[in-house]
This record gives sequence, C-alpha cells and structure tokens, in this order.
Amino acid sequence: MTKLIWTFIILIFILGACSDAQQCPTRVDTVTENGEELIIDEKSLMVICDAFNRATWDPTIEAEMEGEPRVTATLFFQTDKNMPERLYKYSIYFNDDDSATILGGRTSEGYGIVAAVDAVGIKEVLLED
Repeated sequence: MTKLIWTFIILIFILGACSDAQQCPTRVDTVTENGEELIIDEKSLMVICDAFNRATWDPTIEAEMEGEPRVTATLFFQTDKNMPERLYKYSIYFNDDDSATILGGRTSEGYGIVAAVDAVGIKEVLLED
C-alpha cells in the first residue's frame, strides 16, 4: 500500500513539473515592419510554444543585438483561471544561419537561441504576410 501511495505522489510531481515546462501561450501579439497582428489559432500557437520550449536559454547572459528586431512579440500565458494572464515581451531576431535569437521575456530565460528547424516555423508564423 505504501509503495502505491509513493508511486502516486511521484506521478503527480512529474506531471506537475511537465505541465510547467510545456506551458503555452493563449495568444501572441506581434509587431513587425508590416504592422501588428494577433495570433490566436491553436496550430500557430503550438509552433511558437514548441520553438520557445526547445530553445537553448541562458539566463546568465544579458545580450544586446545590433539593429531592430524583426519581430516584437508579447506572449500571453494563463497560469491560473482565476487570475489575469501573464504577459512576456520578447524581441526576436532571425540570423543568417537560419536560427533565431530571442531577447527579453521571463527573467529565468534571459537570452535564447532557437535552432534553424524551429526558427523556420516561427518565422513563417510570426512574419506571415
């Protein structure tokens, strides 16, 4: 019986940890050279979510980039249904090697690099004309 209880507790802990890691935005507001856009469709939000979750983050680096970002994106997260959404603003730069660099957002993230395979997807979603 004790083993069953411990298994249940560990399962709850693991599921809770995974849900935090895979938290996805409920919507994304973008500003580009072509204007402003609101992204709310589930497929586009999943592309953004996956790219941000697979990015390599380094909170110890306070990076600065030359020039203006291609996209400024505000991601909205619903962490508790009884509380207002949390907003995180990111500056996104697309690099010559097809990767992307992300600045801003959550203090626990800092500076992020999105690999080319994911950067192509978010570039299509965020810069959709």
